[in-house]
Amino acid sequence: MGRSRAVLGLKKGVVHVVEQQVDQLKEKIAELTTLFSKGEISRESYITAAKTLEKNIEELKPEVKFRHEATREIREQPVYAKPSAWWWLAPILLGIFGGIMGYVGVKDRDPYMASKLLWFGIILTVVKVLLYYVIVSY
Repeated sequence: MGRSRAVLGLKKGVVHVVEQQVDQLKEKIAELTTLFSKGEISRESYITAAKTLEKNIEELKPEVKFRHEATREIREQPVYAKPSAWWWLAPILLGIFGGIMGYVGVKDRDPYMASKLLWFGIILTVVKVLLYYVIVSY
């Protein structure tokens, strides 16, 4: 997660430069429009220059679009509190069933802890079965 945010931060810097370039190109189009309306440049020159500038803007837009999509994606990610340590009681008391319950209850907030709960429940169930077998066999 940290690396993707660092890359996103780098891209934000690049995108900021791209946004400045787009603004400069729009200003040039506005200047061209003013020159054309005053009659200082011909219609053909205005159309050619305006099309070229608009093409340059279109080439720069994917970078700007990426920025808006990426920042929206970060804003839309829900922020959850860390799961309580009480979840560890489920696999301790109920074994594999408690591990499954813990996994389902915690997976959205902390996937790493959820998998640890599940494995802990599985391992504890195996240990309990082996202990039962050892105790019963004597």
